[in-house]
Amino acid sequence: KFVHGASTFFAATLHRLRRIDRTWRVRRLPRQGRLVALDVQLFATDDNWWPQLLGEVRRQARSVVVATLCYHNEELQEALLLRLEAGCSATVPADKRYFEDGTCRRQRQRLRTLLQAGAEVRLCGGQQPRGCFREKAVVLGGHVAWVGSANWTAAASRNSELVWRLAGP
Repeated sequence: KFVHGASTFFAATLHRLRRIDRTWRVRRLPRQGRLVALDVQLFATDDNWWPQLLGEVRRQARSVVVATLCYHNEELQEALLLRLEAGCSATVPADKRYFEDGTCRRQRQRLRTLLQAGAEVRLCGGQQPRGCFREKAVVLGGHVAWVGSANWTAAASRNSELVWRLAGP
């Protein structure tokens, strides 16, 4: 019952969010004595956020950080390899346990390919010995971040996900 109740609440919340404009502009955030503008967008499953994220990764000129529990999306892999060929820096923190035990299919192969192409790959863990690295974010050039429930896997573009795009100076 709890799971059903929680999912019903989540569905109702998403329904309300779909009826309003999901782009907010936050201003007047103090940062070293000056004002900064922050654009915040909320994407739900049917918003087709995945192509937009991939497009931004493909166009990003300076740096890309992809943090994830499970990494094996072929499209994201291709986009990162293109950025590395263009001289971009890429850092991929991923879960050490998933890497070592092969839980996430093709993760080892894809991370090794990125490492050979010049990316920095970090294998991370949680706070406890059996803890997981569950961060899920893509940071582009230090100015745009995509964060939310999505792992960067093939299933992320098909799953029910809630993703925020944060853009600032």
